[in-house]
Amino acid sequence: MDYVEGETLEERLRRGPLSTEEAVRIGSDVLAALEAAHENGIVHRDVKPSNVFLVKDRALLGDFGIAKRTETVATGLTGSGYRVGTPGYMPPEQAAGDEVTPATDLYALGMVLYEALTGRRWSVPVTPTAEADWSGLPRDLVPVLRRALAWAPQERWADAGAFERALPHGRS
Repeated sequence: MDYVEGETLEERLRRGPLSTEEAVRIGSDVLAALEAAHENGIVHRDVKPSNVFLVKDRALLGDFGIAKRTETVATGLTGSGYRVGTPGYMPPEQAAGDEVTPATDLYALGMVLYEALTGRRWSVPVTPTAEADWSGLPRDLVPVLRRALAWAPQERWADAGAFERALPHGRS
């Protein structure tokens, strides 16, 4: 892995929430990284602010240390039934020890963008019908993040590209 000099998104968020433009730019960059990983059969499993590196005018996704190949029959630590990742950034299926998929990473990025825009950590609802606090979010991002943060993986964005295209001012 290359050495990068800059700050992490976690460090940047200590100074307060991001503007919509900054969050969308960072989201687009991370979604491009996830799209490449997912196309190569890799699920990151640990998308969080401390793994997003801000270098000049772009964001880089790092720390693929617990990434999982999707086409491999998993055994041991990476198999179903094990909770691997950062508890505060685990989607419901990952926290339950169920199978992780690219949709798992999209949920985690939804959590990161929610935090980046509001300054509040996303709290995974206890049940799928629990109502979230969408206050403080730009109106045009609420439906985008609501879908990214859907409880059921099949209700989330189909892939990283679809998520990115739904972002306002994202790449086309």
